[in-house]
Amino acid sequence: MNARPILRELIAFDTSTPNSNLPLVHFVANLLDRPGCTIRLSYDDSRSKANLICAVGPTGEDGILLSGHSDVVGVDGQAWTGNPFVLRETAGRLYGRGACDMKGFIACCLERMIKLSPDRLRRPLYLALSYDEELGCVGVPRLIADLQHNFPRPALAIVGEPTQMRVVSAHKGVFVMRTSFRGRAAHSSNPAAGLSAIDYAHRFVAFLADLAEEFKEQRSRSGVAPPYTTLNVGTIQGGTSLNTVAPSCTLVWEFRPIPEVDGHAICGRVERFIDNLRQEMRDIVPDADAVNERLGIAFPLRWEANSSAEASVERLTGSAVIPTAVPFGTDAGYFQAAGIPTLVMGPGSIEQAHQPDEWIAASELQAATDFLDRVAAAIAN
Repeated sequence: MNARPILRELIAFDTSTPNSNLPLVHFVANLLDRPGCTIRLSYDDSRSKANLICAVGPTGEDGILLSGHSDVVGVDGQAWTGNPFVLRETAGRLYGRGACDMKGFIACCLERMIKLSPDRLRRPLYLALSYDEELGCVGVPRLIADLQHNFPRPALAIVGEPTQMRVVSAHKGVFVMRTSFRGRAAHSSNPAAGLSAIDYAHRFVAFLADLAEEFKEQRSRSGVAPPYTTLNVGTIQGGTSLNTVAPSCTLVWEFRPIPEVDGHAICGRVERFIDNLRQEMRDIVPDADAVNERLGIAFPLRWEANSSAEASVERLTGSAVIPTAVPFGTDAGYFQAAGIPTLVMGPGSIEQAHQPDEWIAASELQAATDFLDRVAAAIAN
């Protein structure tokens, strides 16, 4: 099988984040299962989703790991001109949900791994697929734990997010948060009889707005754009009716720290502010509450001088790597935090990701296939 029919199969699995990815994972496992391959799955708590690691060839710490995420964003509310889960090709473009982000890269990896003869490799090659990356890199910590416990540490990880096959050596992190306030309902004719959760949410949003302005004062030297930590409140839901003091309000928000910033320290500041609000609320209504939850975290990818990852890719491509940064987050920071030299490099353009009629150029698939052929040649006997 070459990349196109594999991509057709992958896109046919609706792995939108609310859905299970197990049908796709089992398809991949069956495709790769043969002597000389070791396949492991690590599940989420519900066992409805799983990461996959496939190792081909000998054991050793000099392996190359290819990484992708199996989930895709949903299509609800998008105006597609065809079925999002049926691959179609027009004028050199392949359309389908996930074609660009990032099933195109996975299809190229599978094509290459199917063709490999495990007994002819002198270094191991790994394929790692994570779940729920789009929700904030939810699955990759378990994937990393499985990798560390059961395999030698790879010498290089390539995360195949769409970069038009340009090497990316730095990106921002992403911290996805949910903050909930619980007050007490009362008739709006006497607001003092209740406690408005929306009022406290408003104060919290004002605090976040001040933080966002403060973040602009620290500029990154890594090339990310915009060159400062950003913050966005994505949704607010609260209240029950016009004439009722709001008993509840919930915000879902995120901040994206530049590589030089400690995202956990920002979380600490936020949680101290919420602690103060909670105490103030409970002084008025004893069972009031304010709770902050971390829904997902993508670590930043930090540029490393004299990176062995960049040196490895330079040897494979035969050309010098020009360090590039991107503003979006990936699983790459987790591999780097695990001590694996890591970069991001994959086919397709991020401008097509998450869009209706998502597509990847056939030429991009070919460029990825050519690169993976060089990877295979470098680890073969």
